[in-house]
Amino acid sequence: MSKRALIIANQSHDDRNFAELPGAAADARELSAVLRDSGIGGFSVTVLRDATATEWKRSIQKFFQQAEHDDVLLLHLSCHGQKDSRNRLHFIARDSDADLVEATSVSAEFVADCMESSSSRSIVLFLDCCYSGAFNRAMRARGEAMDVNVGETFEGSGRVVITSSTALQYAFERDLMGSRQVGDPSLFTAAIVHGLRTGEADLDQDGHVTVDDLYGFINNRVREQEARQTPTLSVISVDGPIRLARNPNRVDMIARGGSEGRPVANELATELAQRLKAREKEVNHYRKAHRGAIRELARITLWLLFVSASAVGLWTATWWADDFVLPAQPGQKILALLLLGAVHGFVGTLLTVLGFLPIVGLGIWVISWLNAKEPFDNYSGAGRVAAGAIVGLAVLLGIAGTAIDFIWVPSRGLLAAVWVVHKVGLHVTAPSGWHAVLTSLSAIAGPLVVGALGFGSAMASDEDENRQRNESLTVNGF
Repeated sequence: MSKRALIIANQSHDDRNFAELPGAAADARELSAVLRDSGIGGFSVTVLRDATATEWKRSIQKFFQQAEHDDVLLLHLSCHGQKDSRNRLHFIARDSDADLVEATSVSAEFVADCMESSSSRSIVLFLDCCYSGAFNRAMRARGEAMDVNVGETFEGSGRVVITSSTALQYAFERDLMGSRQVGDPSLFTAAIVHGLRTGEADLDQDGHVTVDDLYGFINNRVREQEARQTPTLSVISVDGPIRLARNPNRVDMIARGGSEGRPVANELATELAQRLKAREKEVNHYRKAHRGAIRELARITLWLLFVSASAVGLWTATWWADDFVLPAQPGQKILALLLLGAVHGFVGTLLTVLGFLPIVGLGIWVISWLNAKEPFDNYSGAGRVAAGAIVGLAVLLGIAGTAIDFIWVPSRGLLAAVWVVHKVGLHVTAPSGWHAVLTSLSAIAGPLVVGALGFGSAMASDEDENRQRNESLTVNGF
């Protein structure tokens, strides 16, 4: 769920028949600030100032089209409002023509259609519609007396419309020469901003300002300041209260305690628990990703150490194996040793595993045969001798196969590595006979040491991780 607000304020007009509205710019400035405040409104706010009718329509349609079902949308219009010959409401943009209002303004029906087509079911519309139809020294009227039924115009589900005055009243803006300071917002918007900023709009003192709370506050405050102006509220098929803001004085309410402090404290505790749970979930996600990255880095590092250790073992073999000759140039020699170590490690391991499978299979067969036949218990005489001979032969075959697998097979891996190095273009002379076997064993010795060190380090790391997990569980359980 997201909270988004679109504030449209029109202060200046190309057509001089529409008077300038100094309060419109202040409306946008003050309202956007309080709505953006993360401790109050928490809205993502877009402000459109002195725009054309086309820009109005694009922004309004895009604003409502991009909403999800659970989004809270707030649209605030601070502008002139004018009716046509059939008493239909129109909002005056910067380029609106007083003689062609229907063609150059933004109709209430257009805004209503955009609201109706939106997926959101929590839409709040503030109408501070202005039309300078009356003026005297103390007051400037905003909006002409017009017979417009707002509740019928903005119909649909999940809609709340709050207007600055009734259809038969002016919405007043104090005169710049009177008590109102230059740049102050209108009475209606000033009431909204004051109620949200001070928390006074939280009429039920539950820590949140709902639409009903805000309207109640606006209605009282505006009528106290101007008896001739009565804000209106139209609620259409809203499922539950719509929370617009938080009371910035929630901490003070908790400190006061009593009936007004306990509900807010409980709600804050629930909210804090939810945030902590979400943060813990996020931390666990990144911790899991971090551990995965560490494991991958450890695998790559261990493989590089294997290759390097194998290369070092091969290099030591050149000291005593005269028929094992590497390139003379240092760079080519190092490259050849690394390639030999990598290929020998892969091919030699693969051949060793494949060669060891028949030995394992032979051992499994002998064990199964002994368990099934029980030759030393059920047989006697020649039968036991034959059974012993079979077991002894299997043991000899296993020993011979193991010797071949760990002595002869790795040397085949070395020959394969030399072949690959030749294909790369590096000249290497492969050792033969027992030199090939001993050179291969030299290449294996280094990785065995690295593997033993890596296994010990992994065991220590797992033990440390288990210890930390147990400590964490102990602390959480306590």
